[in-house]
Amino acid sequence: MDVAFVIYEGQRYSVASVSIAGTERYNADELLPSMKLKSNEPFLLNNKLQDERFILDVYGAQGHIFCEVEGEVIYQPDKHMVDVVYKVKEGDVYRASDVRVHIDGDFTRRHVVLQPLRNLRPGEIIDKRELDAGRRRLIYSTIFNTDPSRGETPRIEVSPTDSEQPLTP
Repeated sequence: MDVAFVIYEGQRYSVASVSIAGTERYNADELLPSMKLKSNEPFLLNNKLQDERFILDVYGAQGHIFCEVEGEVIYQPDKHMVDVVYKVKEGDVYRASDVRVHIDGDFTRRHVVLQPLRNLRPGEIIDKRELDAGRRRLIYSTIFNTDPSRGETPRIEVSPTDSEQPLTP
């Protein structure tokens, strides 16, 4: 038996406009030139996802660790065009007040866990990119269990303290 998949992709959509809403710290004109989606170019979902990541990284580098970005695609079917609006909720800027290490067991020392997080220091603004890189270094080190089926994997949790007041940008 032969199986044939017949796929009709339809007409490709192009980007009519790209805009950013909800930003206070940055002007949209500062961010748009570095983004992948451009007006009058083909709409590619991967580029939209990369732009969302880019905006998160820009804000995360400035301590907006709870920033949210949602790229809304508004279709114009009659023109085969889309408008893309990135809705940004900046969140507050946070500093690391305390770095706590919880180790279940007595073999691993605190400094071994803190080494992958070497750029996270109490009192400094938290750079989300560094936090993510530290998380990856911790998970990909061969020291800890990284198989969820064999127990709990290493994790980094960031939470505001009750007394912690966010910084104003």
